[in-house]
Amino acid sequence: MGRGSREQIRERRERVWEMVVRGVSQREIAQALGVHQNTIHGDVQELRKEHRSGVKDTDVHDEIGDIVAKYDEIFRYAMVDYSTVEKPSQKAQFLDKAMSALSKKVTLLVETGILPRAVQEITGKLVIQGVDVTKASIEELKTLRERMLTQAGSNTSNRVTDFLRKN
Repeated sequence: MGRGSREQIRERRERVWEMVVRGVSQREIAQALGVHQNTIHGDVQELRKEHRSGVKDTDVHDEIGDIVAKYDEIFRYAMVDYSTVEKPSQKAQFLDKAMSALSKKVTLLVETGILPRAVQEITGKLVIQGVDVTKASIEELKTLRERMLTQAGSNTSNRVTDFLRKN
């Protein structure tokens, strides 16, 4: 379905946009739709261009609000799932999904100017438990993740929520 009629491309792009909004990676979208990742990348670029040029400002804010709500929903579901599983590997997957949704939400808010770039430029970093994750090595991030999993303890949703608020 990589190339095709205008109708096929339009339908594919609708599916691509739905998945992008849900936080699915371009690689995963390409696999799900059976097309090359470059096709999805091109679709995303084209969709962004269409949205920038063809949507009124009030509509853009509604769209951004919808996307932010989706990221919040993904985050909440991931944290609920995190609190219900026992295996550390599963916990790590759900924590990764939650942190990815949060990161994408913040990036969206910064890139659209809703969250002023000045905040990012002034601090220049994101610190969690004393680790600047913007400059941390993979090993430091793995260690941080393990420490967070350990500190989450019995994994009740209240303890996870309290932990995330503190950090």
